[in-house]
Amino acid sequence: MALTKVTNLLISGSTINLLDYGVTGNGTDETVAIQSAITAACAEKRTLYIPSGTYKYTTLTIDDEISVIGDGNGSNLQTTQVANGGITVTTRWPVTFERMVLSADGTPTGGALLTLNASVFETGLATFRNVVFSNYYIGLRFLRAATWNIYDCYFESAGLDAGSTSLWIQNDQNPDSGDSSCIGNVFYYSNNIGTHIRQISSGGTKIIGNKFLYGESHYRMVLEAGASTYDLIFANNSSEFAADGNMIFDAGTGGTWANVQISNNQYTITSAKYGILVNPSGVATWLDGLNINGNIFGSTGAATAIAISNTRRVSIDTNSYRMEPSSTGIYIGLNTNGVDIKPQSFNNNNLLYPIAGNISAANVSICNSSGVNFSLASGANIVILLENSLANSVASVTIGGTVATVGTVTGQYIAAGASTVTTLQAITNVALNNNATSLQIVNSTGQVFTGKILVSY
Repeated sequence: MALTKVTNLLISGSTINLLDYGVTGNGTDETVAIQSAITAACAEKRTLYIPSGTYKYTTLTIDDEISVIGDGNGSNLQTTQVANGGITVTTRWPVTFERMVLSADGTPTGGALLTLNASVFETGLATFRNVVFSNYYIGLRFLRAATWNIYDCYFESAGLDAGSTSLWIQNDQNPDSGDSSCIGNVFYYSNNIGTHIRQISSGGTKIIGNKFLYGESHYRMVLEAGASTYDLIFANNSSEFAADGNMIFDAGTGGTWANVQISNNQYTITSAKYGILVNPSGVATWLDGLNINGNIFGSTGAATAIAISNTRRVSIDTNSYRMEPSSTGIYIGLNTNGVDIKPQSFNNNNLLYPIAGNISAANVSICNSSGVNFSLASGANIVILLENSLANSVASVTIGGTVATVGTVTGQYIAAGASTVTTLQAITNVALNNNATSLQIVNSTGQVFTGKILVSY
């Protein structure tokens, strides 16, 4: 015999069935009945069961601990409010969503399907497992939450504009509070608009073993001004075909982030874009401790795998680059200090500059895994590009250890005032020692250039 509302209440710890509260799934607005079931489940600390069906509502609120479990893809809670609908969690206690669909009816223009925004402190230990987030402006949004976990979920939508986001990570309670995980999920946009994961704050984030497809960017850090936090692990993910760049890191004035580990990921980079782009807005040095290792970079056309500026303590180790012709492997930009580049696997026939950059007031070491010598193969070429217009900035660039056999050594500089490497003039004298710990470049008039240096080998 099927359980009724009365018999359910007689069984300690049993579930509450959504249908026991008058919900029918007949396509009409059932907000009041659904909210009544949620309120009862919260008050009685019982699981809310969502049978197969599509249940429409405007907005719902969860103000206490609850578990919501469905029958899989057939169980759909669907908001009819395309601008500001969805479910808001205001409790600080754990909530769980499993085996169900959260979606919007129509074309979403704002808001989120599910927002965690605790009215007191922060929501802790929320869990999402086997949930489909479908047709959203923002799928899942954390505003005051930490120690949450997302497992085996599926995010799918069409992006509307640059604010479209699958997973929004933020903690206004404490920008350093987090220690959360996003593991084994699939993120899919049906167009080239929107960001899959947007991080504003909340440290200790682990993003592991996910699949990212299409959209504008796959991970975008936009660290809020003044926020100070630590630790991001982005590992074992597959990131393909982002229209604006696979991973983009930026920050507001006064924001600081320490320790980012990017390892063992696979990237397919869109032509003319970046796999990993750090600090394109040029905010004063805010990222301290960046490790990039064991990644595989491919591209659909000429692109740049790694581009870094305004960062200190950078280690780039044993990545593989199988990119299209005229691509760049590693680009080191302004105000990037303490860079250690270990051996990389370059497709030298295709890469225009395996290692390049505008290095200002920086120390860059290119060496082998022992940290001592970087040996160039016999016949290898070294190209040094130096920007004349920034002669007051001195950089220390180390190539080697021991450079005993090289093919050719050439030097060029960018004419003063040029913004790109389009106007080049030859430098007649390049001195390179066998134990190359420094470089000196002199033009035909005897002038020594000490500006920004671009190095390729």
